Amino acid sequence: MKLNRKADIVLDGVDSMIGVIRYIKNMVDMYSLPLPKILDRMKNDTRGKRLLAGCGYCEKELPCNINEMRSFSFVGDDEVKGLFCEFLSEFGVGYREEQIKLCERYEELLSERREKISAELPIKKKRNVTLCITGTLIPVILLI
Repeated sequence: MKLNRKADIVLDGVDSMIGVIRYIKNMVDMYSLPLPKILDRMKNDTRGKRLLAGCGYCEKELPCNINEMRSFSFVGDDEVKGLFCEFLSEFGVGYREEQIKLCERYEELLSERREKISAELPIKKKRNVTLCITGTLIPVILLI
């Protein structure tokens, strides 16, 4: 059942990435803050810390700048990690409205990917259970 837990962790990670983008969008929208200041706020905010940890950042060493944000260990979908890294590389260029639109665009892209992953999740869980049962029964059948 560890395989099923890993599938849930991937979905939780995508939710955390969407949450980080929403958090950044809100900080830009309300306070027009640059990313380093947003990261400082996230590190001092319980919700922000939880979101960053869900993305794969170590809770003891949260990122301080954009380069540190690009180096995280996300378990799972490479397409999701690629979208998040694209967002990080494009963010910070342009005016407030452009940054908000960028956040909304990547939030939408990650939400679409999340829907695909969640649609595949029951199939993967069923497959994993079948593999575990089959793996357990094969040695029993061979011993008989």
